[in-house]
Amino acid sequence: MTYMTSIERIGRAQTLQESIAEVLEARFNNVPPELIEQLKKIYELDRLKQLLRQASITGSISEFGQQLSQENTNT
Repeated sequence: MTYMTSIERIGRAQTLQESIAEVLEARFNNVPPELIEQLKKIYELDRLKQLLRQASITGSISEFGQQLSQENTNT
C-alpha cells in the first residue's frame, strides 16, 4: 500500500466528493445543497468510494439522500 500524506488524503476525499456530486447532477439534474453539504463532511475514502458507486446506481436523488442520512446516523 502506498503511503499517503494527510494533505493527499484530503485532496482525494474532496475529489471523490466532487465526483459523487457530478454523478448525481448528471443523473438527476438537480442536487439539493443540503446533500452536498452532507457529502462535504465525509472524509473516509472507503465510504466515499462506496457512495460514488451508490450514486451511479441509486433510483432517485431522494433515495440516495435517505441512504446518506442513514449512514450518517449509523456512524
